[in-house]
Amino acid sequence: MLVGSIIAMVAGFGSIDLDSPEEQIFTGDAPTEWEAELNYLSIYFVYVEEGSNVSAEIVGGNSYNRFIPCSEDFSCQEHNTRVGYTYIGDLSVENNGVYRVEFSGEGEVLVTEFEISTGGLMGIVGGFWCGCCSAIVLIVGLIMALVMKDNAPAQILVMPQGGGQVSFAAQPANYTPGQPVVMNQEVSYQPPLQSDQPWEPPQSGA
Repeated sequence: MLVGSIIAMVAGFGSIDLDSPEEQIFTGDAPTEWEAELNYLSIYFVYVEEGSNVSAEIVGGNSYNRFIPCSEDFSCQEHNTRVGYTYIGDLSVENNGVYRVEFSGEGEVLVTEFEISTGGLMGIVGGFWCGCCSAIVLIVGLIMALVMKDNAPAQILVMPQGGGQVSFAAQPANYTPGQPVVMNQEVSYQPPLQSDQPWEPPQSGA
């Protein structure tokens, strides 16, 4: 199960094409506003004209639906690949819906969309959770095996000895015939003495 989870996660990552082209979905000159339906499975990269000073903001957004400046996640150079433009950050939402984005400052604005494959994402998430469950089951199984091994019941051996004595010994559950056995308890039993004289009842008045 654990191996299958790892395979699912690898397949999920492999199905996400990071080299797929971004789709241009908006262009305009700041200051301006843009109203669009944003999806949580997409990343919206915001580029501005080189040398311009433009900032972006989701109107009425919150900590889960907002504009993330590239200086916050240190991605400014990673996505700064368009000639004539500077990457300033991305629009991130966790709830699908129509949002109004406000661009302030002066300069040209370009927004592109990168859509994440649903199948790849489900493979990653499913593989991760199955891997966690497999690891928990494995750990619990190891703990139970160790506890049961430590608490293995002992077996009792009864060994007759000379002179009517009987010895009791605790034999481990994993005892192998031929190995020495540690004697935990020894009990001596002596049968009653027998007389050759016939038994006579006591005489009354003696």
